[in-house]
Amino acid sequence: MLQAYDARMTGDEYVYILPEMDDRRTKDVSDMWKSNDGRDSDAFEAFKNALMLDNENERKNLFSTNFSESIVEKMDDWPFYCDAKCQDNPLGEAGRYAGHLADSVYLYGRALNRSLAQNSKNRNLAVGDGQALLKNAVGSFDGYSGHVIIGENGTRVPVFYILGLNSSSLLQSFARIDMTENSFVSVRTIFA
Repeated sequence: MLQAYDARMTGDEYVYILPEMDDRRTKDVSDMWKSNDGRDSDAFEAFKNALMLDNENERKNLFSTNFSESIVEKMDDWPFYCDAKCQDNPLGEAGRYAGHLADSVYLYGRALNRSLAQNSKNRNLAVGDGQALLKNAVGSFDGYSGHVIIGENGTRVPVFYILGLNSSSLLQSFARIDMTENSFVSVRTIFA
């Protein structure tokens, strides 16, 4: 973005769309213009004309931070009694995919509860019926890894967010795009 700024390509006639799908590259996109190069204000000006396409929304980072801290704290307690040294985790953060694992366990629990409710007389049959579990997994919920939608075939439906700076220069989600097999669903209008 600094190259665009230096080339004077950051006026109202320019819009940059930046795909940000790799959570290893940046944990918090809300300050991605900050660096040690002394040009934060130039980069910030350039980012005013940028939209980021991401698989996370701006609220998920805060939620994930709290979740990560909670996991690390609970590792010190029963039944693990494992501190940061034991975990070989000097940063004190949960693994990258801890939220996905938590959502998978939650999804399984939801599907299992629905299956048990449908076949309460024969619990063994309800627990062992994979087709019923798959059918009962279909749906959506707000999870630790973001908004989770499970389709009819049992796969997670991609959810993307369009993020940018609002009029107060704060990062905001302008649109959520839920993909389906044949189309997309625009959850929020960007411009009225």
